[in-house]
Amino acid sequence: AKAVNTVVSGGIYLDPMLAGVIVATKTNALTARERSVLRLLADGERSDAIGSALSIAPDTVRAHVRNAMRKLGVETRTQAVAEALRRSLIE
Repeated sequence: AKAVNTVVSGGIYLDPMLAGVIVATKTNALTARERSVLRLLADGERSDAIGSALSIAPDTVRAHVRNAMRKLGVETRTQAVAEALRRSLIE
């Protein structure tokens, strides 16, 4: 009833459960660069090789890995790769 009344009065209704999923998905979204770094990590590459492949400094690679780990809610590089694969964020 609440959804119908909201829409009839010109508003937009979004179920609170769905809103939570959308926010969580957006919050945890990886950037294209983070996905590229994780893909190369999954291939067994080290930070210096990843940096060379992507034309970025190894410290920048490590920063992308840290950011991806935080977004994925994991504590290690290996867990980050596994979680990204599980969520189909990388292939």
